[in-house]
Amino acid sequence: MKGPMMDARKPLLACLLVATLTACGGGGGGGGGGGDGGGDVSTPDFDNPIDINDVDIPIGIEFSGTAIEANLPGGIGAFSAPDTNATIERTSENELLIISHGETVTIDLNREVDIRTLTFDGNQILIPGYEGALFLQVDLDDEDELAYTEFGGWSATGGSGSPAVDEIRFGAFGNQTPQSGLPGTSAEFKGESIGIATIDNGSGGTAIGFTSSDITVTTPDFTTVEITSRGTEFSSLDTSTLSNPEVLDFVATGRVSGTGFTATPTNAGRTGQVDGQFYGPKAEEVGGTFGLTGSNVIYGGAFGAKR
Repeated sequence: MKGPMMDARKPLLACLLVATLTACGGGGGGGGGGGDGGGDVSTPDFDNPIDINDVDIPIGIEFSGTAIEANLPGGIGAFSAPDTNATIERTSENELLIISHGETVTIDLNREVDIRTLTFDGNQILIPGYEGALFLQVDLDDEDELAYTEFGGWSATGGSGSPAVDEIRFGAFGNQTPQSGLPGTSAEFKGESIGIATIDNGSGGTAIGFTSSDITVTTPDFTTVEITSRGTEFSSLDTSTLSNPEVLDFVATGRVSGTGFTATPTNAGRTGQVDGQFYGPKAEEVGGTFGLTGSNVIYGGAFGAKR
């Protein structure tokens, strides 16, 4: 997750944050999405701009927003409806608190682990020697930093202190635009997404991994919106590979209600939705979540963008 007052990024493959799941509740995300299983363990190839390390939300600042979820029992379950009351807060120098879908996750900002030890065994995301949750975000360049919006993902990783299956969360949070702050003119927002997907890899198996993509949100007058996700990159968490991650690209259209929107994918064979919210005093930014399914893909995540 990236915000206005965050330090310069550490290099990719630097470290993971792990979190302790302090309370569990809320629903899972539905049935399994399939997976090639087999118990094989491999090291993921994180060659795209995914960052799993420090967060620098100012102490005492709480952002509200939306979050989606899924289960990961050998694949990705169907994503649930967003939790519009989800929150993220920097509660102390070394602690980040996330609440969504009735679950409270405390991120210990002092705990780190090399990202290269992260594996997927066909059933769970594993961090050797740790229990709790991982926290991930898109590694934004300085010029892409957001002033009013936070977005990213987090997941339980198995173990005695975690749910029976990995639970994936993605959320977008921020300072909501007041109704009077919505412009009446056209606007274009550019940003990025982070997500997770399971998809037919074209060779009889199912690839699972984290994703990132370029996001464009356009509106002619803040009554309708179009969301385009392009240039998707895929980082495999298992032994499968995905030679054509562009099949995860999507377009969705919808209408603005209040200062937020819900959009549906226009891709043939895709169902699901994109939920978004304008952030900043005059809708300088936008953030949201998405959950999409098709005959060969289950895909969800969060995004942030600015004008």
